[in-house]
Amino acid sequence: MRGNTWYETIPVQICIPTETMSCPAVSGPYTTANMSSSFSTAASAGAGARLRFTRHDAIDASYLFSFNHLFLRAKATNPTTGQPIAESGSSFTRLQLVSFNYVHYFFIRSRIQPYLTAGMGESHFKGPLSATAPSEGLIEGGDRFQFTWNAGAGADILLRHHLVLRFDVRDYMVGQPLPIRGSALSIMPVAGVVYRFM
Repeated sequence: MRGNTWYETIPVQICIPTETMSCPAVSGPYTTANMSSSFSTAASAGAGARLRFTRHDAIDASYLFSFNHLFLRAKATNPTTGQPIAESGSSFTRLQLVSFNYVHYFFIRSRIQPYLTAGMGESHFKGPLSATAPSEGLIEGGDRFQFTWNAGAGADILLRHHLVLRFDVRDYMVGQPLPIRGSALSIMPVAGVVYRFM
């Protein structure tokens, strides 16, 4: 899952803490920082159901769950000293994706039935279980649902009348934990065994 890059005005800490002196809360000066986010590669697990209302057309509902590490990086220049500032942190998060898709099948008389799919749904980041600055202050706003959409392709391989092996690759645009700006791009390959009732 790839994150996003954006610019944000942040306070700059001028005080340097020592063993005998602590620094006050940051109140300025302020500078514009280049902020970036990224996510760890993580395995996902999930379930879904598909209703085929014609031989070529179907609707699909799916749920995916994964554990991720969110990484945040801030790069700026101290407006007082001109020195570069770089700060990074990470947060352990849980991502849930719920999607509803339209599916169109090709070559329905073949044992291998390829299809295209597209749809939309919601993403939900839950965290942090642990975090380091600057992530700990930002990720606290991530516990909410955000809009997501996806598109992809796959194929059903008919093993028996009721048993199907399914391969699927989807490109998700996922809303990130607030107040991180922009969306994360995630390409998710999925493989599973499907039981057909008809």
